Amino acid sequence: MEISSLLTTGVNYQTSKTTTTENNSKVNESTECSEAEKLDAFKKEIWSEINQMPYNRQMNLSIQITDKAFERMMKEPAFKKEILSVLREDACASNKSMASTTLTWIDENGYQGYSYNGGGEEAFDTHSNNKNTFYSKKAVKKKDSTKEWEERALERAYQQKMLDKEYLEGLMNKQLESQRTQIAKLYEQNISFLEGDSSVQ
Repeated sequence: MEISSLLTTGVNYQTSKTTTTENNSKVNESTECSEAEKLDAFKKEIWSEINQMPYNRQMNLSIQITDKAFERMMKEPAFKKEILSVLREDACASNKSMASTTLTWIDENGYQGYSYNGGGEEAFDTHSNNKNTFYSKKAVKKKDSTKEWEERALERAYQQKMLDKEYLEGLMNKQLESQRTQIAKLYEQNISFLEGDSSVQ
C-alpha cells in the first residue's frame, strides 16, 4: 500500500523527534519538499482558474507570474483576490477590445499589463518564450477561424434548404388542395348542367 508524501512527511517528523540528528536533516529536506509541493499545487490551482477565464479566443495572450508572486498569493489571500480580480477584468475586457496581443506580468509588487492593437507578434514571442513558467495562449489561427466559419455557413445553408423544402411542400399541398376544390366545383357544375339538359328533353 502506497502512502502519500504528505503522510510520509508526517511520519518521518514524528519518528525523528526521538532519533538522531541525521534523521532531523532528513526531516528538514522532507519539509522543504512539502513546501515545494504546496507551491506547485497552488500554481496549478491558479493556472487552472486563469484558464477558465473568458479571454477572447482571437487574441494572443501571455501571462507571466513569478514564484515570489505565487508565494505572496499563497500567504496573503487579499493579494491573491486582487490579482485574480484584475485578471478576470482583463478577460472580460478582452472580448470588447480591439487589441490583438495582451502581455501580463505579475510579481510580488503587483500587476503590469500591456496591450497591442495590431502587430505585437514580436513582443508576444519574446514575452512567451519559456512556456514552462507561465500561461501562454496563442490566438486561433486564421485558418482555424476560416474553417469554423465555413462549417457554420454549411450548417446555415443546410437549415435554409430544409426550411425551403418545408415551405415548398406546404405550398404544393395548398395548390393541390386548391386544385381539388376547383375540380370538385367544376364537377358539380357539370353534373348540374347535365341534369339541367336531361330535364329539358
